[in-house]
Amino acid sequence: MSIHPRLITFFALGLLAACGQAMSTRGFIEFKCNSPSPPFDKGQSYTVMFNPGSNYVAVGQYQFSKVSLSKAERQQGWRRWRTNSDRYGNANSWSQLNLKTGELRYIGNNGQVELRSRCSQVK
Repeated sequence: MSIHPRLITFFALGLLAACGQAMSTRGFIEFKCNSPSPPFDKGQSYTVMFNPGSNYVAVGQYQFSKVSLSKAERQQGWRRWRTNSDRYGNANSWSQLNLKTGELRYIGNNGQVELRSRCSQVK
């Protein structure tokens, strides 16, 4: 019995394609959120997607920089991203999502929570 080299090539390419698709979605955490704040209108829903291997958070069609939090805040489930910066690159507003409870907060330039909303994890 002989195996044709083309069959091996097609089989290998098929495996690579399947592995690539599985790797591209593994590790992502996706939430459906109701907007309490910019960049979306109040009441509009959108998707927030976290990629553990990236320094960015995908929010709808936008991408924002993740912000580091203390170990205690991360253990509580919080993740934060910068939503706006001044002309010098200093953050002046943030959004923060609790991966465990689904609570979403918009934090203004005074560091206070200005708006709250809810998110639910997409399975």
